[in-house]
Amino acid sequence: MADNVMSLEEAAMSGDIDRLYALIEENPDILNDLDEERLLIVKTPLHIAASVDLRTNPNPGQELTYLYFATEIMVLKPSFALKLNPQGLSPLHLAIKNGHSKLARRFVEMNKDLVRVKGREGTTPLHLVSQIGDCDLLAYFLSACPDSIKDVNTRDETALHVAVRYQRFDALSVLVGWLTGNTRMSAENLESSILNWRDVAGNTILHLSVINHNTQALNLLIRNQNIIYLNVKNSENNTALDEAASSEDMKRKLYKAGARPGSSLQDDPTETPVYRLISKSRPHAWDPCLTYMKRVRGNISDNQRDAYLVAATLFLTTIYQSALSPPGGLYQADASNRNAAGKSVLNGPYLGPNQLRVRFTNFWSNRSVRDMQTFEHSRVAHETRAVRFDQFSSVLTGSIGFYRFSPNYINDSYLGPNQLGIRFTGFPVEPSGSIQV
Repeated sequence: MADNVMSLEEAAMSGDIDRLYALIEENPDILNDLDEERLLIVKTPLHIAASVDLRTNPNPGQELTYLYFATEIMVLKPSFALKLNPQGLSPLHLAIKNGHSKLARRFVEMNKDLVRVKGREGTTPLHLVSQIGDCDLLAYFLSACPDSIKDVNTRDETALHVAVRYQRFDALSVLVGWLTGNTRMSAENLESSILNWRDVAGNTILHLSVINHNTQALNLLIRNQNIIYLNVKNSENNTALDEAASSEDMKRKLYKAGARPGSSLQDDPTETPVYRLISKSRPHAWDPCLTYMKRVRGNISDNQRDAYLVAATLFLTTIYQSALSPPGGLYQADASNRNAAGKSVLNGPYLGPNQLRVRFTNFWSNRSVRDMQTFEHSRVAHETRAVRFDQFSSVLTGSIGFYRFSPNYINDSYLGPNQLGIRFTGFPVEPSGSIQV
C-alpha cells in the first residue's frame, strides 16, 4: 500500500500519465483508497501536481505537462478537487499560489463551484487571487462564478477586504468595477451589501483603506460615495473619519465627501434588534394580519405558488374576456335605433332563467328580421346600380367626344347604396377635350 502511494506521488510530481495508468493496472483501487468520505484532509495526486512551483522558473512545456496530468485525474476522480491537504488548501488554491494559471482556469472550466471551496481560515480561491493581485484570474473567476463575491472568510472578510488589507489596488478596482457594472438579478442590493459589508471587527472597506493608509483605495471609494456609507461605525463606535485622525489629508477628503465623527452621530434606538422584539410584544391592529400573511407566504412551496399564479391568470383572463364580449353580444348600428349601438344585449337588471330565455329568443328573431331586410336592400340596390350603369354607358357611347364629371354633388356626408347609385347616374356632364380628375 505504502509503495503504491509513493509511486503515485512520483507519477504526480513528474506529470507522467503513462505511469499513472500502469499503477492503476496493478491496483485498480489505488485512487479509491484516497477517496474515502472519512478522509477530509488528504494529499491527492491533484494536490501534488498543483504544488509544483512555476513562479521562480516558469516553463510553458512543463506547465502543460502538469495541466494534462491534472485534467486526467479530474476526469477519473472529480472529488479530489474538493479535498484539502494537511495545510488546508485545495488543488485550486495550490494552483493559484504556485503560478499554474492555466491549470486554475482548467479546474474552474470543469467545475465552477471550485471557486467557492473554503480552505484554511475560510479563504476561498477568490480571496486568494485578491490577495495575490492576479487581476486576470480574478476577472475570470467572477465571470465563471458570480456568487463567489458573497463568500466571506472566518474574519467575515469579503474579497474586497482582502484586497484592501494587502494593498492590492488593481484587484480592488476590478472588484468594485464588477459590482457597479453588474446587471444580474438583485444587482443593486448585492452592490450595496458587499461594498458596505462589515468584518468581525465592524470595519468596512472604507475603514480599512484609512487604517492601512491606502490613499488610492480611499479615493476610489469616495468617488462612489453614492453607494458607499461614509458614516458607518465599527465595533469601537468609530467612523472612517475617526480612524483618519493621524492623516490630515485623509480627514480633509472624508469631511469634504460628507463623513462625520462618530461622536456627532446619534444611534436610532428604534433600529436595534432589542427594540424591534419589544415592539412585537405590543403589536398594532394590523401587525397580526401582516405576520399571518408572511407565515402563509413562507409556507407556500414554489410549485404551489406557480399553480396559484396560473389559476389567477386564467381567472383574470375570463373576467377581461367577458367584459370585451358580454353574453349575447353587442347591438350593431341600426337605422331604426342608433342609440343602442355598442351596448350589451343583456344589459339591465338581473334576468331569471325564464326571462333570459325570452330575451335570447327575441334577440335572435330580431336579428333574423334585420338580416333579411339587409339582404333585400342589398339585392335591390345591386339591380338598380346595374340598370343605371347600363343607362350611363349608353349616354357615354352615344355622345360626341369625352365628358368631364362635376364633383359638386359629392360634398355630403355618408351616402348609402341607393343614394350613391342615384348620385352616380345623375352627374351632370359637360363636353370636354379630356377627362379631368
